[in-house]
Amino acid sequence: MLPIKSLAFTGEFAASDLNPNLFAPQISTKDNAYRLYGAYADTIGAFAIGANFKERFEGGNFTPIDRDRKVEELRDYGLDQPIENYSFALTSERERKAALQLGVPSAALALQYGLYTRGMDIYHAERFGGVLSVHEDSAFSPNAVFSASHIATLDSSIGTNSLWDSYSVQINKTYRSYGSYITPGLNFITEKRTSNYISLADSLSPQSFKYDQFTPSLDIILNPKIKFGGSVQIRSDDSARNGSLIHISDGTTYQFSSSLVSLSGLSSQIDIGYRRKDYADSTAKAMNGGNVSSLLLRLIPRYQSANNIISVDGIYEASEQRAAQIQRVFFPVQKGLGNYKYLGDLNHNGKQDPEEFALATYADEGDYILLTIPTQALYPVTDLRSSLHVRFNPLAFLGTETSIRIEENSSDPNSSDIYLLRLSHFLGDTSTLRGLIETQQDMNILDNDPSQSFRLRFLERKNATQYNTGLEQTYYRELSLRARFRATYELNNETNIAQYLDNARTDAHSTNPSHSTQRVDASTQWTYEPFASPFGFGLKAEVYVASDNSFDPIIKAFMNSLSASARYSISSTTRLRIELGRDELHLTNAPVALALPYSLTQGRNPAATWLWSLSLDMQIASGIVLTAGYNGRSELSNGTDRSIIHNARAEVRASF
Repeated sequence: MLPIKSLAFTGEFAASDLNPNLFAPQISTKDNAYRLYGAYADTIGAFAIGANFKERFEGGNFTPIDRDRKVEELRDYGLDQPIENYSFALTSERERKAALQLGVPSAALALQYGLYTRGMDIYHAERFGGVLSVHEDSAFSPNAVFSASHIATLDSSIGTNSLWDSYSVQINKTYRSYGSYITPGLNFITEKRTSNYISLADSLSPQSFKYDQFTPSLDIILNPKIKFGGSVQIRSDDSARNGSLIHISDGTTYQFSSSLVSLSGLSSQIDIGYRRKDYADSTAKAMNGGNVSSLLLRLIPRYQSANNIISVDGIYEASEQRAAQIQRVFFPVQKGLGNYKYLGDLNHNGKQDPEEFALATYADEGDYILLTIPTQALYPVTDLRSSLHVRFNPLAFLGTETSIRIEENSSDPNSSDIYLLRLSHFLGDTSTLRGLIETQQDMNILDNDPSQSFRLRFLERKNATQYNTGLEQTYYRELSLRARFRATYELNNETNIAQYLDNARTDAHSTNPSHSTQRVDASTQWTYEPFASPFGFGLKAEVYVASDNSFDPIIKAFMNSLSASARYSISSTTRLRIELGRDELHLTNAPVALALPYSLTQGRNPAATWLWSLSLDMQIASGIVLTAGYNGRSELSNGTDRSIIHNARAEVRASF
């Protein structure tokens, strides 16, 4: 509704009726909510004026369909935690806000008032705030923003009241000199919150704090391609101790950054930060393990030649921080939604141990997911993350890709060994919490030729992770050849031949038991897609030979697999697919009561396993997709008896 040009009113009303239990309708909860809004805006010559008012009410039993406010908005009323953490979360909520804006071409002033209550004044907060902005419009006037706020709260649920004052100043000015731009700046923030229990008006509660932060900065733009920036942040923190504010710490942070954009094909971003925090309070110093200093380095180089013969992308990040060892937790979920299965109480100790879980091969087996949770003890570490990717295409039919990835989270006391990539100090038995060294080299032949292409790959990955149960180290290597052919426009083939080496040295309580597996794998897949036909067909054959040298005698495995598939497009939005396959795994020297490593069996059961599936995909409407599927298999359940497992699932997904 728009009565006149510069005046507007809106109103909203909502009601909800929630019945959490259909078998007990008498516990149905009903409530309502409303929102009123009015605004006025006008311009008188060069002078602009605006005002608005908003009132919002929500009953304690009102159940909205979706979240109707941003979480951080309640911080304006002294609520710095999620509302669910407060005892009055289920009471009615009322908010009134008013604002006045005044402006001229070079400045603007905004004044705000807010009132927020919960229940019958269980929680009461008032906020006064203002922002003054001055815009740069001459050789002397800078850009400046001044803001202030005052929040007074009363929380009768815990018997406290508080005053929260905040002030900030941000000033910068840009000067031009010989085609370059220099922008000095200054930022100042101070906040003070005093909170006390009503019964002890002269004693501050632990929620009280105060800090002052002063940050001068300088940005330099030499030209559109080269930029520099730096700042120094000085901060002082006070906190409540024994009913009064005392000085806790002083911190200083230095930051430097530079960027280079497309200079003869070279681009880069460099960020350097150093932070030191000195504690004046002995309690805070002991809780944080002494004074803290940390260094952050980030380098992102990029190069691309004019004719795209070579391109290089890299990233280097290093920092000092505190980190913890991690522990594995297997969390039960609905069958079919997990990726791990429980093998049973193998050691007969009456509890579930990590080594009694294994990866699920089929969807209907998975009823656990693996979570990694940090332990409570923190250690000072140096964290490094780096990677390099080089693409080289010297000829139209020949190209190479090289990728190197190095990551290390180490407690090595000599941080320079980590910063300078001295690899002899990486993946250590005692110093590494998490580490990875990965190298991948691909050679692509006729990569852009749709009729035929080849890829040769070498991949090597070394990994070390310190869990609460001990250190786990793994080594993985792959040598593979992939060939793709198009015999005709409708008939295609992809053939893969690969040799794998998969080693692990782990403790007895690991989900990945120690193993030393070598495997040679060969597979070929044919697809036939007749032109202008709704049908499509596929045939895949695979065979591998594997052995594991960590057992005595050596366990050997031989697997062969054959599967056929057919597809029928009922319409442009509906597709039906059917698949039938057979896997057969033979093991030599395999103990019956021992869980074999996944690298040897790929999760398959010994002897022959028949698999069949039927699936339907249908796009009901734009963004709404129906998927239905049935999977079945026949396998040996205990080595002698064959069992048949059926699994069906249907779901509808909507994307908005």
